[in-house]
Amino acid sequence: MILINNDDTDPSHQERRTYASEYLINFENKTIIKEFGINSDDSQKAIRFDTLGEKSKTAISFPLSKIDLFSRFLKYSIDILKKNKSSFSQAGNGINSSFYTQDFYSEYLKKFMIYYDEWILELETNDVSFSPFHENIEHDTLMSFVKGKEVEKDWLQKVGIKTSPSSGNHIINELNEIIKKGKLDERSDESKFIEAFNIALDKQLKIKLK
Repeated sequence: MILINNDDTDPSHQERRTYASEYLINFENKTIIKEFGINSDDSQKAIRFDTLGEKSKTAISFPLSKIDLFSRFLKYSIDILKKNKSSFSQAGNGINSSFYTQDFYSEYLKKFMIYYDEWILELETNDVSFSPFHENIEHDTLMSFVKGKEVEKDWLQKVGIKTSPSSGNHIINELNEIIKKGKLDERSDESKFIEAFNIALDKQLKIKLK
């Protein structure tokens, strides 16, 4: 670990200690140093997005949250999506049940997401832990997965009159709307599946994590 102060340009913060990890990569006999800033004085606590320096947080928080939410949806919400009878899961211009038994999904995509889950768990168990996401997540709390960005319910949602803002149903509704518009009709099922999630997760994350 080294101490730097190059990730916080606010003059009022110049006395704040900023930690950084060094990553040394040898490439054609050259050493490349990559750093990330941490605005925190407590090195005993796990690093989260809100303890990163502004540049580091801006660079990684949205794309990492997006792939993590995708991983969680595939674990906790995909079966609910399959049972949903709206546009996304209909034969024709949607994704029918046979897609989930084909190699792209059952072998390649699921295996890739397993590798991602193993990697994020490794970051959490390092001596300097990086742990930006909650573990106790299910379909109804899917969107409250980022530590420090929990989604608040209003009173109608608390008593069950309205859908919880953290529910995975918001992503399912978005997926159905995307397929209904027909803009992905000419794509293969593989491309349609990935692009529909790309659009849906982008929109929901921008709403929930703003």
